[in-house]
Amino acid sequence: MSPIRWADDWFPLPGPQVFDHLKQQLAAVSRTPNNLDLFVIGLDNHVWSTFWPDANGHWNSAWFPLPGNHVFDNQKQQVAAVARRPDILDLFVIGFDNHVYSTFWTGGGGWNQEWFPLPGQHVFDHQTQNIAAVSRAPDILDLFVIGFDNKVYSTFWTQAGGWNQEWFPLPGQHVFDHRTQQVAVVSRQADVLDLFVIGFDNKVYSTFWTGGGGWNQEWFPLPGQHVFDHQTQELAAVSRTPGNLDLFVLGFDNHAYSTFWGPHAPAITLHAIQDGGRFIEVTGRDFTPIGSVTIGYDITSGGGPTTHQTGEEVLTSDGAGRFVHRIRVNLAGDISGATAQATDVATNTIATGLLPG
Repeated sequence: MSPIRWADDWFPLPGPQVFDHLKQQLAAVSRTPNNLDLFVIGLDNHVWSTFWPDANGHWNSAWFPLPGNHVFDNQKQQVAAVARRPDILDLFVIGFDNHVYSTFWTGGGGWNQEWFPLPGQHVFDHQTQNIAAVSRAPDILDLFVIGFDNKVYSTFWTQAGGWNQEWFPLPGQHVFDHRTQQVAVVSRQADVLDLFVIGFDNKVYSTFWTGGGGWNQEWFPLPGQHVFDHQTQELAAVSRTPGNLDLFVLGFDNHAYSTFWGPHAPAITLHAIQDGGRFIEVTGRDFTPIGSVTIGYDITSGGGPTTHQTGEEVLTSDGAGRFVHRIRVNLAGDISGATAQATDVATNTIATGLLPG
C-alpha cells in the first residue's frame, strides 16, 4: 500500500478558464470516494464545472458551462452543491430576481437542460445571501437562507412529494443579519438537522430539528464567553460521527477558534468555602442526567487532634447532568490537597478532583 501523505505542492487544475478570485468561491462535493466535482460562477455569470477523474484517471481537461440560459451574479452569489446519492448532484443559487434556482445531474441522464425556480413566492437577497443545502437522506434535500426580515427560512424536497410549495420561517423570535450572515447547516444523522449562525450580539446561536420532535421552538446561544464578528465572519460546521459536531470561526484576534458538541467525560472541581461552617464544595458536570452519583473523599489536615477524614455520600445529578454538593469538613488546619472521587453509577465512569492549595 502506498504511503498516505499530502502532495508536495498545490497545482493548477487543467483548462484555460479563469474565475474572479476577489468575488467567487468554489463549491466542492464528493459523490463517491473516487469522484470530485467542482462548481463556480464564471465571469460570464454562467455556472461552470469540472471533475475528477476523467476517462484517463485525471482531472477533466477544461472547465465547462452547465446547460441552460440562466445566469447568476458572479459578483455576489455562490453555488451550493449537494450529492444525495453517488449518481445524483443538486445545485442551488439565488437568481437576479431573488428567487432560488436549481439544476441537477444524474448518472443516467446527465445535466438537466435548464435551471428552474423552486416553488413559492418568497424571495431572498441575491446580493447578500447564499443558500445552505444539505441532504440528510438519499431522497431528501433541505435548504436554508436568511430572509429580508432577518428570520431563517427553509424549504425541502422529498422523492415522494417533490418540492414543498412554499418557504417557511423557522420557529423562534431570534433574527439574524441577512446583510452579513449566512446559515451553516449539518446533518449528523438522517433524522437530525443542526443549524448555526452568528447573532447581532456576536454570539453563536443554534437550533435543531429531529424527526420525532420537529423544529426546536427557539434559537439558543452556545456556551462560552467568546464572541465573533457577525459583520464579517461565517461559521464552518461539520459532523464526523452521529454523536459529534465541530464548529470553526475566525476570532477578532484573527486566530481560528473551535468548539464542539459530543460525549464529555464527567468532571468535578473542588473549592473550600466558609458558610456557617467549613465545607468542600464539589461541582460536577457531564454526568448522566437525573442519575445517581457516589462521592468518596479523603481529607487530610495538619491540625489535631483528628488529622484524617474519609467518607462516601450519594446524590442525584440534575437534568443537565450537573450537581453542586457540599462535604462538611470536621478538621482544623490546612486541608489543601484533599481529594474526591465521583462515580457516575449508570456508566461506572469516575471523575477525580483535587482541592487546590
